[in-house]
Amino acid sequence: MLRLLVSLAVAVSLASQLSSSAPSPVSEQLVRTPAGAVIQAPLFGSITTYPSLLKYLDSTSPNFVAPNAILSNRSPFLAHYSGNQISTPFRFDSLIKFTGIPSSAHQCELGWAFPDGWDIEVGGVGLLNVYTVDREAEDDDSWADSPQEVSLWGSTTLRSGGGGIVNSAVCSGTMSFRIEISRDSGRLGHVSFAQSNGPSHWGQPPAGWYLTYQV
Repeated sequence: MLRLLVSLAVAVSLASQLSSSAPSPVSEQLVRTPAGAVIQAPLFGSITTYPSLLKYLDSTSPNFVAPNAILSNRSPFLAHYSGNQISTPFRFDSLIKFTGIPSSAHQCELGWAFPDGWDIEVGGVGLLNVYTVDREAEDDDSWADSPQEVSLWGSTTLRSGGGGIVNSAVCSGTMSFRIEISRDSGRLGHVSFAQSNGPSHWGQPPAGWYLTYQV
């Protein structure tokens, strides 16, 4: 019953996303890339790219393969932890992947940014842990067969109208991360929102996760 309520809450939250008209935080050119990613080329020289893959993993349905949310309208991001107060705790983790990073790229930084008024659903613990993983994320990943955490790379708390940098790393052509609710307190936690890769994605300004690099 709790898992059903979580699913309903997520559906209601994502269905009610605000159609924000806030401008992009930087001046840019937009370039289409494969698999739904969009690259921004800000005037100050760095490149900003958005996820080509975003999907959740459901611990209660280990073999369920969620679709790549980037290919759908109002691409949903979801991270959830039931808390350890119940007999069988469960989780929804998310995978994100960035592709098409050139060999000349350096100083890759994972960050997030949201326009004012962008709807972010947070319940209980809102701290997100971002992990490096032992392989790249793929479309057919499930909870039972998915990239596993290698190390905690950074932690962050999202907010509408704000932005932040999680961490920086040596660049590679493809970069994947696993994002989870922090379980240190043992309490219930939930974060969900609609990812936007920019106007050519589903008609809204950029919102959510991005990766920047220097060339």
